[in-house]
Amino acid sequence: MQTKAIDTTGYFYSGLSTKNRYDEKTKQCIENTVIDLLDKETSLNRPGMLLGKIQSGKTRTFIGITALALIMDMMLRLF
Repeated sequence: MQTKAIDTTGYFYSGLSTKNRYDEKTKQCIENTVIDLLDKETSLNRPGMLLGKIQSGKTRTFIGITALALIMDMMLRLF
């Protein structure tokens, strides 16, 4: 499967990135996660998941992933 290019200049992601002052490490995590979700097939039996330690910034990063995924027209299913 070929990796799709991602657009980080869209309204939601660029605005959120500026507002939340994402550092380069967080931006890279968000962008790599979206690339992985685009490259790998997910389903109810094999979901894409975000895991991390307590107080590690999961929610903040998940919001960024959601914003970037919206730009990429990904189908999001939040359970």
